[in-house]
Amino acid sequence: MAPTTRRAAAGALTHLKASKSRGVTKKSSTSKLHTTTASTNASNAGLANASTSRSPMPRSISTEDIRSDFAIPQTIPISELETLPASSRKIVPTATTVPLLISNDATTATIAEPIASSSATASTDNILSKALSHLIQIDPRFAPLIEKHPCPLFTPGGLAEVQDPFASLCSGVISQQVSGAAAKSIKAKFIALFTDELHGGLFPSPEMVLRKDIPTLRTAGLSERKAEYVLAVAQAFVSKQITAELLAAGTDSEVTSALTAIRGIGQWSAEMFLMFCLRRWDVFSTGDLGIARGMAAFAGMDVAKLKKGKGKWKYMPEKEMKEMAERYRPYRSFVLLVYVEG
Repeated sequence: MAPTTRRAAAGALTHLKASKSRGVTKKSSTSKLHTTTASTNASNAGLANASTSRSPMPRSISTEDIRSDFAIPQTIPISELETLPASSRKIVPTATTVPLLISNDATTATIAEPIASSSATASTDNILSKALSHLIQIDPRFAPLIEKHPCPLFTPGGLAEVQDPFASLCSGVISQQVSGAAAKSIKAKFIALFTDELHGGLFPSPEMVLRKDIPTLRTAGLSERKAEYVLAVAQAFVSKQITAELLAAGTDSEVTSALTAIRGIGQWSAEMFLMFCLRRWDVFSTGDLGIARGMAAFAGMDVAKLKKGKGKWKYMPEKEMKEMAERYRPYRSFVLLVYVEG
């Protein structure tokens, strides 16, 4: 690496170290998590086997918008969770050390095997430096972009955030095709449906959700179709279609295949879940206009002159996007974040 490149990389990395605190979400003041295992509502049991529906291509939005789509209203730091009384929800460490909150009906095994699609040698302490050094060495133009748009998801603070996969997927479904403000309002009303059962918890368990029927879920502002999707996600967790082992140790391809088999979860939703909830390092998506526009600009194209064709923006063909991103393995998630924001 040339001296100027090293200096650029050092500047970017120094800026990122100073930005670590951005990767930590606001601490929750709630201090209890409680779930109750119950029999599944028979009328909902067939939802997981219904025909698969693909979520639509999303609008072009920022990474913060996407992250909020897949986020529960609050997250709890590990340090606070360790002080909580025993709960039927288990904290399951993963290979990327992102702790997952899993309901009682899922496995309680501790998973620590390397994720095949990620770098087996990186850790929470060095993942940012390894990824950014790799990218800047490939193309020095990444240095100023990274300095301007750091990646808080992959700071030690970001990787220490406890993630609730069920809540994340439900939030993603709720946020489909509505504004951020509308999604936030619907999520709050949805959680309020379970106030008597949560006892201070942050999000209902799959078992709780399956005890509600579609008319009840619709009172939170969900369309009938979205209510069906939320029930399908809940059924997938209860039936062990989605397990802790799969989320923690499955390859990106295995997790994506399992998720897209759930009614209401499409390819883009699965990819964003891999990155924003599971914190996978090598996720890449061609299904977002912001990514396509960012890649086209990075490739030297005049995006302002690109025209509409058949109702969709064609900034860059999907094949070219994949070929361009291939050399950034195994850190394509970082590139995706930079492209969207840059």
